[in-house]
Amino acid sequence: MSWTDSASALAQSAINFSAWLSLLLGCGYFVSRAGRSRTLAVLFLLLGILLLHGYLVISRRILDWPWLLYIHVPVLFFLGPVSFRWICDVLKENTRLKWPDLLPGILVTIVLLPFYLSPAEYKRGVATAFYEGDLPWTVRSVFFLALGSYTIYLLRSLRLIVPLLRAASFREDHNVRIAGGLVAYAGVVTLIAVASLFANRPGALHIMLSGLALFPPVL
Repeated sequence: MSWTDSASALAQSAINFSAWLSLLLGCGYFVSRAGRSRTLAVLFLLLGILLLHGYLVISRRILDWPWLLYIHVPVLFFLGPVSFRWICDVLKENTRLKWPDLLPGILVTIVLLPFYLSPAEYKRGVATAFYEGDLPWTVRSVFFLALGSYTIYLLRSLRLIVPLLRAASFREDHNVRIAGGLVAYAGVVTLIAVASLFANRPGALHIMLSGLALFPPVL
């Protein structure tokens, strides 16, 4: 086994572990009745679904579970609003999500329903085409829209954090520092995600998912 194969296997194991960790933590946080814990629970569940789908794709096991193909697409649209709400909770900002924040994710879910209900063989063919380097620009456009949506909420989070950089709370409040670091790191992962869409290479996808897999242990 070459070092690239070893690195790929290690990355897949880390992504798979982080996916199940996220899902377990999400279920665990739902037990708590605190509002902030519920927000964190939803965030963990979204990350878990995203990482699990990524693992299935890079390990090619999605060919054995084709009914799970593209379940992460609505998640990409929900991740931005929920992440922003969590940042607001950490910074003790009185900001609530509104229906327009969730509308893109709901609409994408409705649009994708025919695909989700399509036969397994059709989905397996779509996945096989991806491995052969055939990712239609219509699909890429949806991913770019999802990343664009996430970027908007990332910038909204930065707008809250930047004024605190020189404040005493940034130096004294551990949660504020963690929030600032995670927002900065999320920006880097987003840039890598955009690059992976342009490159359409397994290596770029591995790097992006490996970076994303670090979020659950830190949170």
